[in-house]
Amino acid sequence: MFTHFPSLGGKGKDVQGLLKSSIALLGKDIDVFKPSVYMTFIKSIRIFTSFFSLYFFFISKEIGLGFVSILALFIMAPIISYMNMRYKAITSWMIYDVLRGKDTDVSIGSKELRGLGFTLFLYSIVDHITKSAITPKKRKMALLA
Repeated sequence: MFTHFPSLGGKGKDVQGLLKSSIALLGKDIDVFKPSVYMTFIKSIRIFTSFFSLYFFFISKEIGLGFVSILALFIMAPIISYMNMRYKAITSWMIYDVLRGKDTDVSIGSKELRGLGFTLFLYSIVDHITKSAITPKKRKMALLA
C-alpha cells in the first residue's frame, strides 16, 4: 500500500499507521462501516432539501414552498446533528467491540447508548455551534495544526 509519506515527516508514519489500522478493522468486521453509510444518507437528505429550497426560490418561483423548505432545514439541523453524533458514538462502541474480539452490529452499539440520548443531544448541539462558529480561515488553520 503506502510505504511512507516523506513530505509529512513524523506525521506520515502516524497517517500510515492509521490507514493500516482502519483497513484492518474493516477486515475484521465490515459492520463497522454501516454507521458511516447511515450518516451519508442523513447528510444527503439535508443536501437535497437545500437544493429543493434553491429550486423553489429561483427556478419555480414558489416562494411559499421555498420558505417551507428553509424552515425544514432549520428544524432538521439539530436533529441531523444529533443523528450524526449518535452514529459516531455507535461507531466508537463498535470499534471497541471489534478490538476486544467480539462480533458487533449497529443494534449492539445502539443498545449500549440507551439512556444517553439527552447527553448526546447536548454534545451534538455544542458540536454544531462550534463547527458553524469557525470561519473558513480558522478551519484551514486547524487542519494544518
